[in-house]
Order: sequence, then C-alpha cells, then structure tokens
Amino acid sequence: MLLSACLQCRGDTEQGLLCGGCWAALPWNSTACQRCALPLPDPAQSLCRACAHTAPPQSRAQTALIYDETVSPWLLAFKFQRKLELGHSLAAMLSRQLRRRTQPLPELLLPIPLHGSRLRARGYNQSGILTRHLGQQLCIPLREDLLIRSRATAIQSRAASAAARRRNLAGAFDGCSSLEGVRIALVDDVITTGSTIAEAARCCLAAGAASVEAWAIARTP
Repeated sequence: MLLSACLQCRGDTEQGLLCGGCWAALPWNSTACQRCALPLPDPAQSLCRACAHTAPPQSRAQTALIYDETVSPWLLAFKFQRKLELGHSLAAMLSRQLRRRTQPLPELLLPIPLHGSRLRARGYNQSGILTRHLGQQLCIPLREDLLIRSRATAIQSRAASAAARRRNLAGAFDGCSSLEGVRIALVDDVITTGSTIAEAARCCLAAGAASVEAWAIARTP
C-alpha cells in the first residue's frame, strides 16, 4: 500500500513515502564501500579499510540510505510496530538505486531469515516482506525456504562488539543445495556491522551459490 502523505512534512507525495523535497534530502548512501556498503568520505575510494584488508564473503553490498535519525523511526516502526505499509516504499528506495547500476542483477533473492521462535513471537519477518516487494519491483524471483536460521541467537543489537556479533552468529544458518551455481542477493532491513550478512553469505557459498550480494535499506555509518 502506498502512503498518501509525506512522512516528514505531511504534504502530497508521488513517491509513496515522501514528497519530492523530502525525498531529495534523504541521506542517500551514494558513496560507499562496494563490499560492505559502509559510507565513505571519498568518492574515489571503492573499499573501506576493513574490506581492503580482509575481503568479506559477499562480492558486493548495496543499501539505499545511511541509517540516521531520519531513517531510524521508519525502520523501527516497520520492524517492531507492525507498520507493514512502509515495506513497499522502503523497498522502492532501494530498487531505485539498484536500477541505476550497470552490473547485471542477481538471479534470485533470499531474505535473511528469522529463527522459528522469533518469527512466532513477532508474527512476520520484515526482511521477507522487503524481499517480496523488491522481487516485484525488480522482476527477480525469490525463495524464502532455501536459507534457514537453524539456531536461535541472542538479539544482535545487544552484542557489545563486532566480534561478539560474529561469535553470536557462527553456524546460525543452513543453506540448500538448490543454490548451486545461482547468483543471489541476500536482503535485510539494516546492515550494522555486516556480521549477519557475512555469516549468511558464507552459508550460501558453501551451499554452492555462484556469488552472493548483500542488499539492505540502510547501512549504519
């Protein structure tokens, strides 16, 4: 469902979420590391220091926005307050960026899954909703059954450090052999340290995926 009034100024909108002025003022993540989508200060720089030192398992990462005080309320409302009507417009922000790229798009979209216990508690997987909208907007098929969260993990935002996040997620995912030779994109709402995406990408590559990209609505700076 498209929204009829701008979330920022309450004016008319043609974008489904914001009016033209507020849309243009968004913190677009236009200069970012190609491998983890970390915002970078220099447009000539293609990799952040961490990815230049140790390449992550995903071949590419792309987010629409930088996670800040403008973006945070929408994503929190979508993720935790059942404001599911935001999903179409949030996905449209990312598909707008993806349509501009020159590289071929992946062949299959996979949402970052929730463990069954958390899915039952929340009632929906926000990443699955975003993936469905992106699939429709970009005409890419999706599967929600080929990557599963086989181990319940502690909530990532409560982890004290990036290293703690990595330990928390080790071995948390299982992939299916149906990924053999397929170029895929993993879809999540936010990339924070990249630990979730990296662990899921390792699982998909181990299951035979030809390549793995990481897509999200926003990236923390």
